[in-house]
Amino acid sequence: MPSGLQSCSESGEINSYLDKVKARSQSTYAQVNDQWQKEKSAGATAGWVQVFADSADECTALSSGRSPQSTNPPKIVLNYVVQFKDESSAAKDYSSEVLGLNPADIQRQGGKVVKGSATGLGDNSATGSISLFGLQLEFAVWQKKTFFVAVIAVGLSDAEAKKIYTNVNGRIS
Repeated sequence: MPSGLQSCSESGEINSYLDKVKARSQSTYAQVNDQWQKEKSAGATAGWVQVFADSADECTALSSGRSPQSTNPPKIVLNYVVQFKDESSAAKDYSSEVLGLNPADIQRQGGKVVKGSATGLGDNSATGSISLFGLQLEFAVWQKKTFFVAVIAVGLSDAEAKKIYTNVNGRIS
């Protein structure tokens, strides 16, 4: 992660994460739980949510479903990882839409999207970026082996985001 980002306390195994955010934000809970239920019905066996932010206040705001608290553009990274029972289940379930983020919508709103092997993350992948409300949003979604991965980064440069995707992808064995 870029310097200055800290792991948020609610990060962890998917059910633990959901338990922690449920009390703080029903909308965040519902969005992540809906995604997790979709993944489980497609053969997911494990999940993990890791959130990084540039301050404890940002972590609290995120888990409470509030907008960023900083007067400066915050730096935030969300990493959502799901392991499936086998590679074919992961490939079959791969969808470039995750947690309400849809690359087709991003393109329609003037964002940049790259799909497939050109991302450097494999055939089942999409990366992109868009400026929303003055914040730069970078994202990547991909399937590798038995895993589905999504990384959403706010306030980071394209180069910083790509370094995160590459590092996460390299950790999948």
